[in-house]
Amino acid sequence: MRIFLFTIFFISQFAYGQLKYLVSPNDEVIPLKPNERAVNYISSKSGVGLQSSCNGDFIFGYSPDFYPSTSRFGGNHKDVFGQWFIAPADGTIDTLFWSMDEVNNYDSTVSIRIFKSNIFRGQGPGFSPYPPPCLNWGYYLDTNDLDNGITPFRDKATDTNWISTAPIDTQTFDPLGEELWGNGGFQFRVTPLSINALPLNTLGHGLDIKKGDAFFVTMSITSPNYHIPDALEPTRMRAWGSDGPISTTDVNYPSRLWKFYEHDSGPSNCAGVPTYLVKRGWVARGPFEDDTLYTSAYNWWYSMTVTPDYPRFITFGDPLQSGRFEGEPIKFVFAKLCSLDDSLKVGQWFLYYQINNRNWDSVKATLGQDSTFQVLMDPQSTGTQIKWRYKWFDPQGFTCIGSIHLFSVMGLHYKGYILDTNAQYLWTTRDSTYTTVTNFFLKPGSNTAIGNLDEGTSGPIDIGFPFNIYGEIVRYAWIGVNGGITLTSEPFDTMYLNKINSGYADWNIPDYQLPTGEMPKNFIAPFWNNYDLGMIFTPEDTTSFPGIYHNSNDGKFIVEWDIPPFYDRASATFRLILSQSDSSLTFAYKDIYINYSSGQSLIGMQKDSLHWVYIYKGWNPLEFLPQPGSVYKLTPSIVVDVENALYITPIKYSLAQNYPNPFNPSTEIRYEIPVSSRVSIKIFDILGRELATLVDRLESPGVKTVIWNAENNPSGIYFVKMSANTFSVIKKIMLIR
Repeated sequence: MRIFLFTIFFISQFAYGQLKYLVSPNDEVIPLKPNERAVNYISSKSGVGLQSSCNGDFIFGYSPDFYPSTSRFGGNHKDVFGQWFIAPADGTIDTLFWSMDEVNNYDSTVSIRIFKSNIFRGQGPGFSPYPPPCLNWGYYLDTNDLDNGITPFRDKATDTNWISTAPIDTQTFDPLGEELWGNGGFQFRVTPLSINALPLNTLGHGLDIKKGDAFFVTMSITSPNYHIPDALEPTRMRAWGSDGPISTTDVNYPSRLWKFYEHDSGPSNCAGVPTYLVKRGWVARGPFEDDTLYTSAYNWWYSMTVTPDYPRFITFGDPLQSGRFEGEPIKFVFAKLCSLDDSLKVGQWFLYYQINNRNWDSVKATLGQDSTFQVLMDPQSTGTQIKWRYKWFDPQGFTCIGSIHLFSVMGLHYKGYILDTNAQYLWTTRDSTYTTVTNFFLKPGSNTAIGNLDEGTSGPIDIGFPFNIYGEIVRYAWIGVNGGITLTSEPFDTMYLNKINSGYADWNIPDYQLPTGEMPKNFIAPFWNNYDLGMIFTPEDTTSFPGIYHNSNDGKFIVEWDIPPFYDRASATFRLILSQSDSSLTFAYKDIYINYSSGQSLIGMQKDSLHWVYIYKGWNPLEFLPQPGSVYKLTPSIVVDVENALYITPIKYSLAQNYPNPFNPSTEIRYEIPVSSRVSIKIFDILGRELATLVDRLESPGVKTVIWNAENNPSGIYFVKMSANTFSVIKKIMLIR
């Protein structure tokens, strides 16, 4: 995927057909609605495609928020989260979804299993003869567990006699029946501050189930098989809690969530029970209030293939279709009806929004001639922050409230580089030609407390060749502990990669205070974060931190950060590669430990307040959170500074993906010409018939754009073909009416 940085797009289309539904924690079968890019996760990480029958479209995944998260539920090493459900219909469970805040185990994975549940309405805490939650329940002994010697799972126990931890007058039992899915525990790498999606056919099959069946989902925190100190921050699941007491006959009563504690005195109280009374083993968790008639549930869902006749409509994984950039009208498209039949109405959509933390406002979505529910807002200036969420009201009275999203309107000042997120890099083992980075120093006046010892900078380091960054020729690198560098033309132009009053250099791109702010110019951040090297290696020595290396050879300057984990801090191994031949910058990620800390990392570069490249920070956009093996390459491409007549000529022919895509009815197509050439750009339909000639002329070198207006063409897939000299390439584009 090659993306012009001033036309980054995040649009995905999801279609929900008659057979696809989502089941909420209270077991209602509900038509699927928009999500938070969980489908992008399914599509890009697992390669699983889901199909809907609406208009015959093939789409990817789905997951809405049915209940706003009102709390976070934590667990430490070897703890297990659990929740039971009742199947509302016959069918197949296709995909499991859940929402998290933080992941602080050592490899960012959880072990997932699904069991037949021995707990259900009428049997278990909250139903006679059992007391209401919160209630200690029990465990099995496991001598293979080198921590407390216990386990929640009978098939892992060395003694299969159930041990009850409930009051003497209460009889308990194993809440888990036979395993239905998981093969003893499926390891899944999770992404916090997002919706995670696990297609069950990852193991070759979904889970067939009958209406009324009770099943129990468990997620175990991956941990070494011995006791370790509790993490600075626990792994946290998002959870919903009722806003008041409910009846014992309510389908949400009692609380469905359970927790297996490896140790006594679990980190959370429940239903007002003091922490010291929460014992090791399974605990039937209660609400977040003292009154046990309140209820709660983890924000977990699952999709099913079932047969009831529900309204069919297409929704969009990212309803925000324009407005991310300065000057663009803000446009949300929430849903498109498959049919206008009165029997298939899908209710009303509302957008709730807040601009720059002012009061919340709302607007009702209109149903356009193209059968879509949409909202249009005026363009906003660069830097404007907009919070938004949707509400959907079903004709039968059901209300769906989406989670809060936040985006900042971006400007177009960072023209100059093309981002390739599918670049290639051959990672070779670091050898003796690499030099350990030493002689770190702090900015004068910096706090030198223990927690800030490793926030420093090392330099100047001669990169071995002149390098062009935004038209400035530089030669010397200043390397920061926290995963970034800066470049200067002279060795005496000292740079500092730390803040005076903060150990954690929490810089953002763009920083409009440059060059007067604390962030240095020519700042490059392949994975800028807070790495506690001083606390790991040499707490009394601020000058040497094993784990950072550099190498200059064959026209390439490489910096490698090899960061081990430290409690909840992120471990990571990644490199920055500067190439003399094409003035490109490559960010290569060998291993990335994804937790709350790493999710806040910054990726990008900035010369000054007018020249910058933002790629990622704080889970935004989630698509650009690096995974192990990810490679991002930035290649100079276009005019950088018109006023000073500074141009960078493209180094090769290329055709960028159109923007927007999908589109209706027009789209912009960008292409690059390195030398004067005869250029042809044509549009073809899926049968190979030529529909339009957009360009057929002699072109001078540069980056060009052309618009195709498909107003008279039907929805569908089309192809753009570019030819120039011996170069030829075809891109697929999609028109959606």
